[in-house]
Amino acid sequence: MQYLACLKKYNDNIYIFTQHKNTLMYLPHVSVNLISVKGVEEKLKIILLNVLEKGDRKMVESALWTLKENIKDIELLPLLREISKKSTIEGSDIILSKRLLLGDSIVWEEIMGLANNKSLSTVNFYKIKSAIEKIASSKLIPYYLRIIDGKNNSLREGAMLSFSDVADIPEIPYLGKLLYDNNSFVRFRTVYGLSKILGPIKKNDVIVPCTFDNYIKSLNLWKK
Repeated sequence: MQYLACLKKYNDNIYIFTQHKNTLMYLPHVSVNLISVKGVEEKLKIILLNVLEKGDRKMVESALWTLKENIKDIELLPLLREISKKSTIEGSDIILSKRLLLGDSIVWEEIMGLANNKSLSTVNFYKIKSAIEKIASSKLIPYYLRIIDGKNNSLREGAMLSFSDVADIPEIPYLGKLLYDNNSFVRFRTVYGLSKILGPIKKNDVIVPCTFDNYIKSLNLWKK
């Protein structure tokens, strides 16, 4: 198996990692000695670990792309689990999102750890957020609720995107509380979720615009 364009040979012993678009404009300061390492997977593993330590998002994305192109998904997941332990915050966003899309069941605990870390409350984990939305499932509701109860806004929004799509009658009381959430996006998706479950609000058989007050009144009627 040959290396892709991401790995540019520097001399007989060193490969320099660059972007996968085969450009020479961006050459990060990452080099590793591979002379004693046998096998493509082991070489790529060492390179990716080295890249993750640098914390540059472009480098991590290119490294992961290289790894995915050279290793089967069934072999990739255990490797990503190992790499996650050493990744930077930026690296975590990319690596954990990929693990989600590969169906890794144990990655949720790590994501919830990020969601509940107060010092990371303003970090934008947009890759994880996008991945959570793509795999929406009612089976994952317990995870969504724990993330929504967390501190990180981007992860809360990602969980809310999926939760509002799959929530049903048992989740109405929880959605009712979220109408008062301090995150405007969470409130917006709460109204969306309630609309799906309760149906549109009508007055004299005419659908009226959704407001939080409308839904609070609707919830109170539903409870009776």
